[in-house]
Amino acid sequence: MTEFMAALDQVKAYRELTSAMADFVIIIVAALAILLSLNIIVNLLELFYGYGLVTSGSSGWLPFFNFVFLFFGVIAGVMWVRRKLGSVIILQWKSTLNEGTPGAIKLCKKQIGTKPLMI
Repeated sequence: MTEFMAALDQVKAYRELTSAMADFVIIIVAALAILLSLNIIVNLLELFYGYGLVTSGSSGWLPFFNFVFLFFGVIAGVMWVRRKLGSVIILQWKSTLNEGTPGAIKLCKKQIGTKPLMI
């Protein structure tokens, strides 16, 4: 019974992981979209208005800024996934299973979805 309940806990965690990974992909794509839009804006400002935000002497800050922004996007995504996985409640069944056979029967009925018989 312990192995069965541990497997069910793992299934719960993996289900939450799949939904959190979808959120992770959305966060990364959003960070890339913002990064690309900022790069386009910088290049358009230089092209149309002559604002030399990237000059020959300071041309290294834009790729560094891109790296830092993407790095923080990945960190935010990882923290989001860890928060979602941390909210999964597991091992609730330990105390019920410590009751012995009656506890195991309660857990089986709970997992199957049947109600105990009232006599």
